[in-house]
Amino acid sequence: CSIDKPDLTNFTVNQVPSRNLLESHKNIRFYTESISAISKNLEDLEQELKDYFEFIINKIDKIRNDAKRTLFQITLGIKTSLQDFSNFLKESDKNIAVIEEYVEKFQLEEQIGAYVKKLIKDQIFRLIKKYMTYIKKVKDLEEQRKIEIDATIKNDLYNKINQLKTEIPFPI
Repeated sequence: CSIDKPDLTNFTVNQVPSRNLLESHKNIRFYTESISAISKNLEDLEQELKDYFEFIINKIDKIRNDAKRTLFQITLGIKTSLQDFSNFLKESDKNIAVIEEYVEKFQLEEQIGAYVKKLIKDQIFRLIKKYMTYIKKVKDLEEQRKIEIDATIKNDLYNKINQLKTEIPFPI
Protein backbone atom coordinates (compact mmCIF):
# COMPACT_ATOMS: atom_id res chain seq x y z
CA CYS A 1 0.00 0.00 0.00
CA SER A 2 1.44 3.32 -1.02
CA ILE A 3 0.46 6.61 0.52
CA ASP A 4 -1.03 9.16 -1.85
CA LYS A 5 0.56 12.52 -1.33
CA PRO A 6 -1.97 15.29 -1.21
CA ASP A 7 -1.36 18.20 -3.51
CA LEU A 8 -0.24 20.98 -1.18
CA THR A 9 0.62 23.62 -3.77
CA ASN A 10 -2.36 25.84 -2.96
CA PHE A 11 -2.71 24.67 0.63
CA THR A 12 -4.08 27.02 3.27
CA VAL A 13 -5.13 26.39 6.83
CA ASN A 14 -8.81 26.64 5.90
CA GLN A 15 -8.46 24.08 3.16
CA VAL A 16 -7.23 21.05 5.26
CA PRO A 17 -8.03 17.92 3.38
CA SER A 18 -9.32 16.19 6.46
CA ARG A 19 -10.27 12.94 4.78
CA ASN A 20 -6.85 12.48 3.14
CA LEU A 21 -5.09 13.54 6.31
CA LEU A 22 -7.05 11.05 8.40
CA GLU A 23 -6.34 8.31 5.86
CA SER A 24 -2.67 9.26 5.84
CA HIS A 25 -2.58 9.20 9.62
CA LYS A 26 -4.12 5.68 9.63
CA ASN A 27 -1.60 4.55 7.02
CA ILE A 28 1.29 6.01 9.00
CA ARG A 29 0.05 4.31 12.20
CA PHE A 30 -0.38 0.99 10.30
CA TYR A 31 3.13 1.27 8.85
CA THR A 32 4.56 2.27 12.22
CA GLU A 33 2.89 -0.71 13.88
CA SER A 34 4.03 -2.98 11.04
CA ILE A 35 7.59 -1.68 11.31
CA SER A 36 7.44 -2.13 15.10
CA ALA A 37 6.16 -5.70 14.69
CA ILE A 38 8.82 -6.45 12.06
CA SER A 39 11.46 -4.88 14.30
CA LYS A 40 10.24 -6.99 17.25
CA ASN A 41 10.27 -10.12 15.07
CA LEU A 42 13.80 -9.26 13.92
CA GLU A 43 14.91 -8.74 17.53
CA ASP A 44 13.32 -12.07 18.52
CA LEU A 45 14.96 -13.76 15.54
CA GLU A 46 18.30 -12.16 16.39
CA GLN A 47 17.98 -13.39 20.00
CA GLU A 48 17.03 -16.88 18.79
CA LEU A 49 20.07 -16.89 16.47
CA LYS A 50 22.32 -15.69 19.31
CA ASP A 51 20.92 -18.40 21.61
CA TYR A 52 21.29 -21.02 18.88
CA PHE A 53 24.89 -20.02 18.09
CA GLU A 54 25.70 -19.92 21.80
CA PHE A 55 24.21 -23.42 22.10
CA ILE A 56 26.28 -24.62 19.12
CA ILE A 57 29.46 -23.01 20.49
CA ASN A 58 28.85 -24.62 23.89
CA LYS A 59 28.29 -27.99 22.20
CA ILE A 60 31.50 -27.58 20.18
CA ASP A 61 33.41 -26.59 23.33
CA LYS A 62 31.98 -29.60 25.19
CA ILE A 63 32.90 -31.93 22.31
CA ARG A 64 36.38 -30.37 22.12
CA ASN A 65 36.87 -30.71 25.89
CA ASP A 66 35.52 -34.28 25.86
CA ALA A 67 37.86 -35.11 22.97
CA LYS A 68 40.84 -33.58 24.81
CA ARG A 69 39.94 -35.48 27.98
CA THR A 70 39.43 -38.72 26.05
CA LEU A 71 42.68 -38.25 24.14
CA PHE A 72 44.51 -37.58 27.41
CA GLN A 73 42.99 -40.69 29.00
CA ILE A 74 43.86 -42.79 25.94
CA THR A 75 47.42 -41.43 25.90
CA LEU A 76 47.79 -42.02 29.63
CA GLY A 77 46.28 -45.50 29.24
CA ILE A 78 48.67 -46.35 26.41
CA LYS A 79 51.67 -45.02 28.35
CA THR A 80 50.60 -46.96 31.44
CA SER A 81 49.91 -50.08 29.39
CA LEU A 82 53.26 -49.83 27.62
CA GLN A 83 55.07 -49.25 30.92
CA ASP A 84 53.23 -52.18 32.50
CA PHE A 85 54.00 -54.28 29.46
CA SER A 86 57.67 -53.24 29.53
CA ASN A 87 57.89 -54.22 33.20
CA PHE A 88 56.11 -57.45 32.40
CA LEU A 89 58.53 -58.26 29.56
CA LYS A 90 61.44 -57.91 31.99
CA GLU A 91 59.97 -60.84 33.90
CA SER A 92 58.88 -62.71 30.77
CA ASP A 93 61.25 -65.63 31.34
CA LYS A 94 59.15 -66.49 34.37
CA ASN A 95 55.82 -65.83 32.66
CA ILE A 96 56.08 -67.15 29.09
CA ALA A 97 52.56 -68.57 29.00
CA VAL A 98 50.95 -65.31 30.13
CA ILE A 99 52.59 -63.05 27.53
CA GLU A 100 50.14 -63.92 24.75
CA GLU A 101 47.14 -63.13 26.97
CA TYR A 102 48.79 -59.87 28.01
CA VAL A 103 49.43 -58.90 24.37
CA GLU A 104 45.83 -59.65 23.42
CA LYS A 105 44.52 -57.79 26.47
CA PHE A 106 46.20 -54.53 25.49
CA GLN A 107 45.61 -54.95 21.73
CA LEU A 108 49.29 -54.48 20.96
CA GLU A 109 49.59 -57.46 18.62
CA GLU A 110 49.96 -55.28 15.53
CA GLN A 111 52.95 -53.35 16.92
CA ILE A 112 54.79 -55.95 18.96
CA GLY A 113 52.82 -59.15 18.55
CA ALA A 114 55.09 -60.70 15.94
CA TYR A 115 58.21 -59.95 17.97
CA VAL A 116 56.69 -61.24 21.21
CA LYS A 117 55.25 -64.31 19.51
CA LYS A 118 58.69 -65.07 18.09
CA LEU A 119 60.18 -64.64 21.57
CA ILE A 120 57.50 -66.90 23.00
CA LYS A 121 57.99 -69.47 20.26
CA ASP A 122 61.78 -69.38 20.76
CA GLN A 123 61.38 -69.69 24.52
CA ILE A 124 58.90 -72.55 24.15
CA PHE A 125 61.16 -74.35 21.68
CA ARG A 126 64.13 -73.84 24.02
CA LEU A 127 62.09 -75.18 26.91
CA ILE A 128 60.88 -78.14 24.83
CA LYS A 129 64.44 -78.82 23.70
CA LYS A 130 65.70 -78.62 27.30
CA TYR A 131 62.86 -80.86 28.41
CA MET A 132 63.53 -83.39 25.66
CA THR A 133 67.26 -83.33 26.47
CA TYR A 134 66.40 -83.81 30.13
CA ILE A 135 64.06 -86.71 29.32
CA LYS A 136 66.77 -88.29 27.14
CA LYS A 137 69.34 -87.87 29.91
CA VAL A 138 66.92 -89.36 32.42
CA LYS A 139 66.22 -92.29 30.09
CA ASP A 140 69.95 -92.72 29.43
CA LEU A 141 70.63 -92.59 33.15
CA GLU A 142 67.80 -95.03 33.81
CA GLU A 143 69.15 -97.36 31.12
CA GLN A 144 72.69 -97.01 32.43
CA ARG A 145 71.50 -97.53 35.99
CA LYS A 146 69.45 -100.52 34.89
CA ILE A 147 72.53 -101.99 33.21
CA GLU A 148 74.56 -101.24 36.35
CA ILE A 149 71.85 -102.80 38.52
CA ASP A 150 71.66 -105.84 36.24
CA ALA A 151 75.45 -106.16 36.34
CA THR A 152 75.46 -105.74 40.12
CA ILE A 153 72.73 -108.36 40.49
CA LYS A 154 74.62 -110.74 38.20
CA ASN A 155 77.85 -110.12 40.10
CA ASP A 156 76.06 -110.65 43.40
CA LEU A 157 74.52 -113.86 42.07
CA TYR A 158 77.88 -115.14 40.78
CA ASN A 159 79.53 -114.20 44.07
CA LYS A 160 76.83 -115.98 46.08
CA ILE A 161 77.06 -119.02 43.82
CA ASN A 162 80.85 -119.06 44.16
CA GLN A 163 80.53 -118.59 47.90
CA LEU A 164 78.03 -121.41 48.06
CA LYS A 165 80.37 -123.59 45.98
CA THR A 166 83.12 -123.04 48.49
CA GLU A 167 80.86 -123.63 51.44
CA ILE A 168 79.24 -126.79 50.09
CA PRO A 169 81.54 -129.80 50.43
CA PHE A 170 80.26 -131.55 47.30
CA PRO A 171 80.54 -130.28 43.75
CA ILE A 172 77.61 -128.51 42.11
